[in-house]
Amino acid sequence: MIKKALLILLSGLLLTGCNNNIKEQEKEITKYESLTIKTQITNEESKDDSYMVYLMPVGLLNREAGYANQSGYYGPFETDSNGEVIIDMEYNYDLAYYLDSDDNKKENHLELLITTKEDKYIRNPLNGYTEVEFIKNDTDEEYPSISYYSSIEELVIPFTDKYPDGVLSLTFQDADFVIKFEFEEGYKPTNSYETFIFWNDPSMPDGIGIVNVGRINREFQYWDTPFYKKDNLASKTGTIIVRDFNTNQRINYVEYPKTVSFDKDGNCIEGDILRITIPKPE
Repeated sequence: MIKKALLILLSGLLLTGCNNNIKEQEKEITKYESLTIKTQITNEESKDDSYMVYLMPVGLLNREAGYANQSGYYGPFETDSNGEVIIDMEYNYDLAYYLDSDDNKKENHLELLITTKEDKYIRNPLNGYTEVEFIKNDTDEEYPSISYYSSIEELVIPFTDKYPDGVLSLTFQDADFVIKFEFEEGYKPTNSYETFIFWNDPSMPDGIGIVNVGRINREFQYWDTPFYKKDNLASKTGTIIVRDFNTNQRINYVEYPKTVSFDKDGNCIEGDILRITIPKPE
């Protein structure tokens, strides 16, 4: 009798274990045909109207300060007015290329990155390390409409919109002073510029001397021009001059003429970052 009872109990435990395994398997193969990414900014005072979301093979991102990650990513997807992105697996079948890439160090996973719209080369991801798991569509179809499913229906990602501490320019992270270009609405420049500070000289008719310090300013550099204390800035005042790099024509930016002054230690009195606006060509 005791032996029989033990057998019944053992059978019950085995059945329970089987049922649990079946439930676990069912849970593991839950597949979603879309993924909703919900972003949550932690510093509302810095909030932009939208942000960009990228997916990249795990381990591919170069995290060297200021490095331009120009390829190997999927996207970007721009967040909507609610800070959300919806990725439809059916219409994003190219995801398979990145998931199956030899660069991907973790099978069926991609790293998810959030950046500002300015940061198109992913120099400064704003979110903490985030992976998304996908589920391969094990079908005999030669060209399935969905190559991979999402393993989750939605993902909430908090992030902080800020540069790394002490950094004035994502491209030139060692800069001591930066002139940043902004452009009149609707103007998307395709050329490059040269940005100079011509040191003021009272003996000249317009007060602007011929001695200067300057550098090329490009889209690839997010239109930042860096200056350094080694440029001998200390105790000087100068006028910002902008020229078209190809034609050498002077550009009368909106705030022209803008002057900047530096203290005895080479720090800009007007602030570490100065913005000027480039108008549409007439």
